[in-house]
Amino acid sequence: MAARAISKEELGAAVKEYATRKELTMSTNDKGFCLMPGDVVITLQDGKPSCSDTAILDSLIEILMDMAENAPKGGNLAVRRGSGITSRAQAGSVPGSATNAAQAIQIMQAGKDLTYTVQKKQAPNATMALMAATDAKINLVEINSILTDELASSTIRATRKDRSVDATVSIRKADFINLLAWKEVQAQEAAKNYILDDSDPLNIALPNGFPRIKADAMVAVRINDELGSRIEKRRAMIHIYLTAMQQWIFQQRQCQTKAKRNAIIQMLTSSGNPMEAMDEEELADEAMESQIVQEAKA
Repeated sequence: MAARAISKEELGAAVKEYATRKELTMSTNDKGFCLMPGDVVITLQDGKPSCSDTAILDSLIEILMDMAENAPKGGNLAVRRGSGITSRAQAGSVPGSATNAAQAIQIMQAGKDLTYTVQKKQAPNATMALMAATDAKINLVEINSILTDELASSTIRATRKDRSVDATVSIRKADFINLLAWKEVQAQEAAKNYILDDSDPLNIALPNGFPRIKADAMVAVRINDELGSRIEKRRAMIHIYLTAMQQWIFQQRQCQTKAKRNAIIQMLTSSGNPMEAMDEEELADEAMESQIVQEAKA
């Protein structure tokens, strides 16, 4: 049976719920929805939600799944499964249907649209991992949470039967701002707007890693307010720092989501060895994150 596409009204309800949780402003037009600040656009493509911000997309899918769980029995609210969006009545395997971890792993591996590629291999994203955790009856508890002017961190404990594992994800604010700034430089260069001061090719970054932005560099920013939607010019440095300040308050939540994913994957490895779920780069990141948290506690 063909999967039913979700409606714009259903997606709108999910976007409205997300905006309420995050204290954001939501606007609507013929093409879809927009979250502000940040100008994040959410649309429907072939009956599926589409958003350039994967974290927001994952959250919207979780909200749609929650809406489906709470819908009247026999309802046909669409939820994300396996190969696309489908109704619970049409789904061949829904959260809670797996009887053991092996089945949960199979569900994770089957959902290609809920994965991303790492070193030419498919890895489950956070949404798929949470679905698998439900199937495998894994209990998730946040045992440590940090959000300061310098650090965001979350430690999640996953428990199943008599076994438990902890996973920690952390990010320094300075690293977050630097990465955001370099991504802005990259995006502006793609638009032929060269905001990076590369007069000295060997000195394009400040000592703290922040890119050297031209003092007079301007960027086009979409503004959505009571006057409507429009494009205005804003100084690049102001835009970068304003965006960073607006997004930093959500980074603990992002750490929490990623930590849940890591804990679930560790729990679902066949031998129980968390190393099976990580490559060398991930192991290095895990060690660094643990050190950051210990330093913060000290």
